Amino acid sequence: MPLLVDGNNLLYAARKVSRFRSIEPDQLCRLLVRWAATRRTHVTIVFDGPRPTLGVVQRMSSPDVAVRFSASRTADDVLEDMLAHDPGAAQYTVITSDHAVQHAARYHRAAAVDAEQFVHDELVGGVRDTPAPVEGTDKPEALSAEETAHWLRQFGQDPDEPPDETDVMMT
Repeated sequence: MPLLVDGNNLLYAARKVSRFRSIEPDQLCRLLVRWAATRRTHVTIVFDGPRPTLGVVQRMSSPDVAVRFSASRTADDVLEDMLAHDPGAAQYTVITSDHAVQHAARYHRAAAVDAEQFVHDELVGGVRDTPAPVEGTDKPEALSAEETAHWLRQFGQDPDEPPDETDVMMT
């Protein structure tokens, strides 16, 4: 299911978690890019306020994550309008802590998930979902520099570019 996200609500909820305490909007978007890629879904995130420069929006966006800004309106109003005017609104899951937006989502037959619940179930819980090590097995050998570069390219990363801050947050 594609997501419609109240960006400021999700940012506030994420900052309640120690590993995300200082997360910024662009970092949240990069985290959602990774989340969307693993789920093979699309995310539209709407932040309150005016649109920043084009370069900032481009860094926050990806083919799987569309970033919008509410300009002089509220993100809540934009999300409600998106639901009201999209004939496929029932396909969405709306991530927000705002009860009026949750109600609008249900009215248009979309699922509604509280932002804190999404952070804990998907962003934090998904990070911890690593299989327990099997006793008696040896640790695999480290990848060579060439193998590491190959896999970074496979996942759309430039091997010569240093990792961003969200890599640290994911561990």
